[in-house]
Amino acid sequence: MPTDGPSLEWWNEALPPQQRALWSVEFAIDQVEALVDLASAESEQSDIVRAACAESFFVNVRLLAEFLTRPPNNKDFHATDFVDGWQPPPTPASTRLRDRWWLLGSRQVMHLSKERFPDDLAEILADSQITSSASLRHIARDCREVYEAFRQARQPTI
Repeated sequence: MPTDGPSLEWWNEALPPQQRALWSVEFAIDQVEALVDLASAESEQSDIVRAACAESFFVNVRLLAEFLTRPPNNKDFHATDFVDGWQPPPTPASTRLRDRWWLLGSRQVMHLSKERFPDDLAEILADSQITSSASLRHIARDCREVYEAFRQARQPTI
């Protein structure tokens, strides 16, 4: 850590955990949108790069789903920490983010779940369709829609 400039105490006061958490959420939405073309099955990236981008995409989708749509818990920041009474909008995008996209990220990336390795390989082929650029764009739009509702709810009323 550099010794010149403001002290660590100054930075801790200037950048409280809540602000850093919000920046992480903003970075997550940026990542989701930026990774669509790199993570898609149509990408010309190497298999390793495409897989890493797809994993990052779904990790960030899952972060957004947990922050914006899943029930809060005591150990993680949640949208309710920033907007009293926050409820995600009652839209199909919110429902997909809460249920389908969160589950996909959980079982295909975050956990070595048994659901990742079904008995019928046709299920894997069905899941692989989700990495088309059109599907990833759809997921990114769902994330953006719910995030924008949160961002607007945070705006002070004038």
